[in-house]
Amino acid sequence: MRGFIARVLSFGAAFLALIVLVSPAQAGKTSPQVLALVSIDKPMDLLCFNGDCFVELSAFCLQPDYKTPDKGTGYRVAGLGGIRATGYTKDGQTISLDATRDFKIIALRTHVAVRMSMRAHAMHKLGLARVTVSVAEDTSLVPLPSDKYEAQDELTIEVATGPWRKIGSQIVDQDPQVMSAARATSRIANSLPPFTHVGPKTTNAIWADVEQSGLLEDMAPAAVRLLTASYQECEEKNKSGGMVTMRSCVSYMHDKFLGDLNMKYWDVIKGAI
Repeated sequence: MRGFIARVLSFGAAFLALIVLVSPAQAGKTSPQVLALVSIDKPMDLLCFNGDCFVELSAFCLQPDYKTPDKGTGYRVAGLGGIRATGYTKDGQTISLDATRDFKIIALRTHVAVRMSMRAHAMHKLGLARVTVSVAEDTSLVPLPSDKYEAQDELTIEVATGPWRKIGSQIVDQDPQVMSAARATSRIANSLPPFTHVGPKTTNAIWADVEQSGLLEDMAPAAVRLLTASYQECEEKNKSGGMVTMRSCVSYMHDKFLGDLNMKYWDVIKGAI
């Protein structure tokens, strides 16, 4: 793995040098960061709430020297991977959906979580009863054009979505412990209702589903311990009521896991920036 990262870093540094030569007055770094969208092979369902159907997806920042996206910043899919979105009709037929055309993708919580959504009436218009989403390896997200910031040039984006994303896959997506726990917390958070406190019956049922799904069997023991401890801590906070719901707490745990891994990625590439 170290040899692979060294080769990619060398290529990325050379590419960045080319950018500086071609465009010395490189766009100001007020542009939001290009993000990596963490791969998920087992599809996740959109949850419908108040007329909006959505799923929260794990992400991390590929460009630490650019601006953290504000909540609501729009993104488009880019890079080597892609998002597979599938709609299911009431009679069992499937429809392939386009992640860029049919959905809205926005930054949700800094650079570690994005929201992919479509309006409920759009689903009904297509006759869909259910929509699932999965993310391929090496998928990236590029900020949509806006009059609020200067767009990054294509060469800069190509470096971020190419060599930098490959390094991110090695360090973040393929991490066997923290990323495994983060993926699990993402699934759990997406199964919980937003802005609502749930009782022990619901939290127990969700954990039972996690155990019965075989998810824990595919995780390293250290990852299972991380997940279990986080879930139990959130159960206690949820019981106390107040501002913290089960979903918001599990989402916080997810974000902390992604933040820790993102720091590892930044430490590796900072010498080449």
